[in-house]
Amino acid sequence: MTDRTPYLLLLEYWHNEYDRNYRHGQAEIVGFRNQLSDRMTTNFYNYLEANLPKIYQKARKYVQVKSGLNKFPQDCPYTLQQLLDEDWLPKK
Repeated sequence: MTDRTPYLLLLEYWHNEYDRNYRHGQAEIVGFRNQLSDRMTTNFYNYLEANLPKIYQKARKYVQVKSGLNKFPQDCPYTLQQLLDEDWLPKK
């Protein structure tokens, strides 16, 4: 989870790179969600739900370093359902 949440943040907030990188980011998200859906268990879902704030903080730090931006929300702006929904992407 932690290695794909940054792509959602980058798609939504890194406007300077959106046109150049959005297809790559979307492909990474789709691929990861496919892997998750094949391996999702109730225990893993519960783990993700309980640890989403901690997972988000790691993702937030990553995108701040990668983008040089400091405008990402302090708290996760996405629900776990949105993060796992294979058709959901944040709006630009």
